[in-house]
Amino acid sequence: MSHFYGTVCGQARTDASRRGSKNGGLQTTAASWSGAVKVSLSYDEKAECNRYYVEQIQWQNGGGINQMIDEGVVGQPSRTQQNSRMFEKILNSKMVVTLVGIDPELDAVIDAKLREEKNG
Repeated sequence: MSHFYGTVCGQARTDASRRGSKNGGLQTTAASWSGAVKVSLSYDEKAECNRYYVEQIQWQNGGGINQMIDEGVVGQPSRTQQNSRMFEKILNSKMVVTLVGIDPELDAVIDAKLREEKNG
């Protein structure tokens, strides 16, 4: 029995499927002219769990960027979700927090939320 299983659907009449083992994992790439997204599943022997990795990658024509989107343990909240919850708690506690240069998008969200509360 396979440890990982994946499917893809597109213009073909039927979906294609692939299996992956604990040793080899499973990887898929979905691409456009603007770049691609790669999803990988692997087994972490040390932690005895299945891990996932989602990243943007450059495609064959050079379009796109190389950037990790998320990684974590399959079946558990992602780090992105955990970070969102943590920052929501910080914002809701009305603590003054200085986050400089960590993440420009996150800085903008926090700044907007603080201004909203100040004006609200």
